[in-house]
Amino acid sequence: EPFGIQVIVIQPGVVRTRSAASIPQTLRVQKDSPYAAQLAAFRRFLEKNSADTDPSAISPEAVARVIRDAISAREPRTRYKVGDEAEELSRARRKLSDREWDALFREHFHS
Repeated sequence: EPFGIQVIVIQPGVVRTRSAASIPQTLRVQKDSPYAAQLAAFRRFLEKNSADTDPSAISPEAVARVIRDAISAREPRTRYKVGDEAEELSRARRKLSDREWDALFREHFHS
């Protein structure tokens, strides 16, 4: 702020893009890496929760509209949530303790 820079956060939920399907294939670690099991769990999560099949997935255009509105606003908000999923995650984060939030992520992203 002392330098005249105003920071805002655009927080989208799941976004339906052509590149989303390629994410699991582009992430790589060596088989003996300590991250291999976590990456495998993350790939499984992405396969089960594909933006192509998620009814709450939003379009890239919806995100672009919010970005356009935010940067052209006379007094932009600090945070813009885009889509139902972003709202739900935000509500969940406020309700859960740090330990509960971390456990939720471990449940989804660890082997």
